[in-house]
Amino acid sequence: MKDKIQTICMQFERKYQCQMIIGPGILADIKTHLIPLLPTAEVVLVTNPLLEQLYGKRLVADLLNHKVAVKVILVPDGENYKNISTAKKIFDKLLQGQVNRSTTLITLGGGVIGDLGGFVAATFMRGIPLIHIPTTLLAQIDSSIGGKVAVDHWRAKNIIGSFYQPIAILIDPAVLESLPVEHLKNGLVEAIKIAIIQSPSFFQWLKQNIDLLLKKNRRALNILVNRAIKLKSEIVLQDPWERKERYYLNLGHSIGHALEVMGGYENITHGEAVAAGIIMETRIAHYKNICPTKEMNEIEDIIKRLQLNPRLNWEEFDLEKLWKTILLDKKNKKGGIRFVLPEAIGKVGLYQPIWKEDVANVFNAIFTEKKKGGIKIC
Repeated sequence: MKDKIQTICMQFERKYQCQMIIGPGILADIKTHLIPLLPTAEVVLVTNPLLEQLYGKRLVADLLNHKVAVKVILVPDGENYKNISTAKKIFDKLLQGQVNRSTTLITLGGGVIGDLGGFVAATFMRGIPLIHIPTTLLAQIDSSIGGKVAVDHWRAKNIIGSFYQPIAILIDPAVLESLPVEHLKNGLVEAIKIAIIQSPSFFQWLKQNIDLLLKKNRRALNILVNRAIKLKSEIVLQDPWERKERYYLNLGHSIGHALEVMGGYENITHGEAVAAGIIMETRIAHYKNICPTKEMNEIEDIIKRLQLNPRLNWEEFDLEKLWKTILLDKKNKKGGIRFVLPEAIGKVGLYQPIWKEDVANVFNAIFTEKKKGGIKIC
């Protein structure tokens, strides 16, 4: 007689709570905004050398004044350091410092620091408390929100990672005043993206205020940060694990991430790559009669106003390599290429399959215009 086969179904529900605290000057008042959030009086601060000088030393001094023990781990600046090798070095320092499971890891920096530090927090001892303090516009309105943590592989961006929610995010728009304009532009691309996805009114506000934002007008930046965070948070709360609505936030990223990989994470910034991706994916939508000409032109015009200038050599661009890199993207399923395409400003859809010829036709058309002195690819 055969042994009876048993099936045991274990159903788990993941529940997380993250507090987002947003306001100019909150970083200067950690007694009110940070100290009450710490599970214990032990902290590891992950940042880069520049941000340590700008904000880190003051933050460490304030924590020590409140009797919080602090270990500082510095990592080099740049997307090309967001990898397993750098993560391993951080793990080594955590072990050397005898960090325990209740120690809070605080990231102070932009998207690279947040993604890398978040990945370490998610995996060290199967997870330690995490708090983000984003210091770039891109990190404040996009990468710090929603719990995506990852490191890059030389063949694919953000391919090694997980969902791991921070216990808190402290967003201080005042720090943007020290942000170089080229990094500000990276964040503006993500703001344009979220407006295309779900808010025609925010898109129009961006059109009217883009020049003020590029001049780092304090009031305009505060409005931008609050509106963009609200829009992204609404999508994340609807779909925390990216099964449907949250996938729309990948507009521009299928092509954009491939461009970053091809640039070796050095010759094109994330914002520049996503801008190029938005333009190309909008053109695909237009050629497929999904996006009207008027909306396509509006999207291209606002991106052109950012005057982005990636260092990729487009004349030697390898379209075959681009397509192979897109095929490796983690968002693809069952061998099919899925793109988020604009249907109108404020509305996008998920389309599959998108073919190699679609990307080639769009790229060749844009490149022809570029050679004639027309639109830049971003």
